[in-house]
Amino acid sequence: QQKRARIEAQKIAFITMELNLTPEEAQRFWPVYNQCENEQKELRKKNKEKFQKPEGDDEMLKPLEEMTDKDVEELINREVARRQQELDIEKACLAKYKTVLPVKKVAKLYHAERKFKKELLERIREHDQPRDMDR
Repeated sequence: QQKRARIEAQKIAFITMELNLTPEEAQRFWPVYNQCENEQKELRKKNKEKFQKPEGDDEMLKPLEEMTDKDVEELINREVARRQQELDIEKACLAKYKTVLPVKKVAKLYHAERKFKKELLERIREHDQPRDMDR
């Protein structure tokens, strides 16, 4: 929990710096960004629960080779619907971001998020590497 809060604080600082947000922009932007993040988290949580507990359908838990064509088609349709929901949220958030930030900063936001994730993953990998005991 503390790690998550620390990472979130680092993300806020990183994005604020990368976008060069003014105090006024930050005040308008962060509530919108947090709302969008929460919507995306809720969707992921809902989809995770659906995957773990398909609506009484044990057929969806079988290996693909053992599923009927109808079940495979339903599985594909669920995945496409899930992706569409993610895209719908992303499009709505993009529209909201453009109401509180200049469009160039909105474009920088997506780049900054990817850059932050990449750097975070690199730090995690470095931390998980076995240390040389001779050093």
